[in-house]
Amino acid sequence: MSLAGSKIIVTGAAQGLGRAHCAELCAQGALVGAIDLDADLLAKTGADLGIATAVADVSARDQVEQAVARLAAELDGIDAVVSNAGTIHTVQGLADTDDADWERTFAVHVGGARNLIRAALPWLRRSAAPRIVVISSMWAQRGPGFGHAYCAAKGALVSFARNLAVELGPEGINVNSVAPGSVPTRMAADYGPAEIAEDCRSIPLGRWGDAAEISRVVAFLASPAASYVTGQDLAVNGGQVIA
Repeated sequence: MSLAGSKIIVTGAAQGLGRAHCAELCAQGALVGAIDLDADLLAKTGADLGIATAVADVSARDQVEQAVARLAAELDGIDAVVSNAGTIHTVQGLADTDDADWERTFAVHVGGARNLIRAALPWLRRSAAPRIVVISSMWAQRGPGFGHAYCAAKGALVSFARNLAVELGPEGINVNSVAPGSVPTRMAADYGPAEIAEDCRSIPLGRWGDAAEISRVVAFLASPAASYVTGQDLAVNGGQVIA
């Protein structure tokens, strides 16, 4: 598997899984463009990895279009996009879920994926091996009973990716999603040692994953090696959710 010379844009790229995706893609020879809302963290990631960057709120169509156009010009094209940007505002039950949080969660996850993919399509259609990778979640497959906005948004992303795979398949554009399990990122910062140990008891492999283990799957799906894979939601969760 080689990504040498592939031009790939990643959203939510300044930290956590997004930064890990950028690092893995770079390690495999890709030319990477990173988009994030946090200008300071994004600048650090760009400097550390030596990649192109553009600041944008993925929920804002105009900002994403400008960022994608700028990165496409800097990279001289786009071969793949990784829609990774996400947020989680509330983990309460439904009765305590704030409407604004619900709307913002969908705007970032689902609207962000829509905005990125739509903006990148003109360049993807000119690529010899175009790929779209959307980051979903194991909670799209099995909800924990809370965090309804996050779970529903991730479920919508899986459906969106599958539907896009049907639409874009005849054009040779592969579309897949990746469903990470428990990984120590900023979104999991509220988990203490006891909670992590309890969670690990429900994982057949007995541990949380590492961001790099997710990113290697993302890199595969973004590569020419995934030429006959489309419309799939690949679970990378240590067996925590087994279909």
